[in-house]
Amino acid sequence: MVASTSHPSNAWEFNAAGFARTIAARRAELGLSTREVSRRAAISQAYVVALERARVDDGQRTPTPTVDVLARLAEALETAPDHLLRLAIRRAGQHVLLLVDGDDRRSPLAAAQRITGDDVDWVWASSSSADHRADRLAHHHIDLRRTRPSAYEPAAIAGALHTELHGLGTDIEGRQLGLVFAETSAVMEALDEPNVVIEFEHAWGEVVANAAHEAGAHAAWNVCVYELPAVQGLPEPVAAITDLMRSHDAVWYSRRNSVLTGASAALGAFERLRPEGVRRADWDVTARSIVADLGFAA
Repeated sequence: MVASTSHPSNAWEFNAAGFARTIAARRAELGLSTREVSRRAAISQAYVVALERARVDDGQRTPTPTVDVLARLAEALETAPDHLLRLAIRRAGQHVLLLVDGDDRRSPLAAAQRITGDDVDWVWASSSSADHRADRLAHHHIDLRRTRPSAYEPAAIAGALHTELHGLGTDIEGRQLGLVFAETSAVMEALDEPNVVIEFEHAWGEVVANAAHEAGAHAAWNVCVYELPAVQGLPEPVAAITDLMRSHDAVWYSRRNSVLTGASAALGAFERLRPEGVRRADWDVTARSIVADLGFAA
């Protein structure tokens, strides 16, 4: 079973770099200059040049073409408008909290793939290859603990991600990535101050997006896996899980044979975290209030 969510987003964005590469390659294939494309499409040459500039630096501000301009560019480049439109957009990056129940025997990667169904290159981030299920499902494997730092240093983790993604080279260039970070709970349990991991989550979405961008790819899915038993073992598990939900764009909860999302996922997780001695009915009211404050759909 897969439940739906509206928190917050199935957002899409203009894929400036991918679109630039597409129109530049098609123009070269037809042997056209930017001036000729501009004449055919009845737009300025400067606009065509600005669109193509993103293929070498999509950090620059580039125009976002309207549907009318897309249609005219498609005609100028002798290609189907719907084909060009599909290449012009991509899913906006999602920083996802994946909570895994103790009785779930599936790989977190399998749960992520079940939710997304997207055509992405899956990157399994783990220092161990013990999860053979994930190894079979993943396109790439990276290890953020390859250097085995003596302490948990956010800057070192960010640097390791940058190095590992660059190490994948042209295999991920221009690709949409789904990254699954599988060892978060194990790292957290090994620390005297586990909250440092939870605090780093507030910056992790941007860290992953930047690292993927610098490697020439796009982080469509950035999935952080937390095992609920590990969260339950924290001094203040409810506060910890609330903070984790706040720092992510979406929440998924994998248990037994189901993957819940959004409000259903959050409520399912809070149900497992019900404090001892608190009546179920009272806790349900509290949990629903927290979920509402977090902005999940009811």
